[in-house]
Amino acid sequence: FFGGTPVKIVCDNLKTGVTLHPKRGEIIRNEAYLSLGGYYSAAIMPAGVKKPKQKASVEGCVGKIATAVIAKLRNDVFTSLAALNAGIRKAVKEFNDKPFQKRPGSRRSIFEMEEKPYLRTLPLIPYEVCEWSYGHKVGSSSHIWWNKGQYSIQIYRLQGGCQI
Repeated sequence: FFGGTPVKIVCDNLKTGVTLHPKRGEIIRNEAYLSLGGYYSAAIMPAGVKKPKQKASVEGCVGKIATAVIAKLRNDVFTSLAALNAGIRKAVKEFNDKPFQKRPGSRRSIFEMEEKPYLRTLPLIPYEVCEWSYGHKVGSSSHIWWNKGQYSIQIYRLQGGCQI
């Protein structure tokens, strides 16, 4: 959507991003979220607790976008999720391209001039959430047990271990 990746990502104190945010001591962040940040070379920085100063303008803008998109699409009928997503994309684009009332430009033009030059290029392959496990022995039934589940393995893997 942005065409690049930022140097740092300020996340909320949601469980997906932060496992523990003590009053004193180091913040413990979710491993999968740190992996995402590592893949995109972006620092994951949780916002402050209770009254974070980093979120005020973003929260207000999210409310404005939600109101504008819902108002624009309230009378439309969508027959598929793809059609709904296309309608949302169009409404968000119109919102971002709409000129400001009291200053020159639009949200998109400000982003293009002031923020986009600082984005890093995206990796060619998008990030995938995964967990690797090594050294599994394949049984004679060509199945392995992992994480309380039984999975079938291709027959040529019977000779040795496998990674999943």
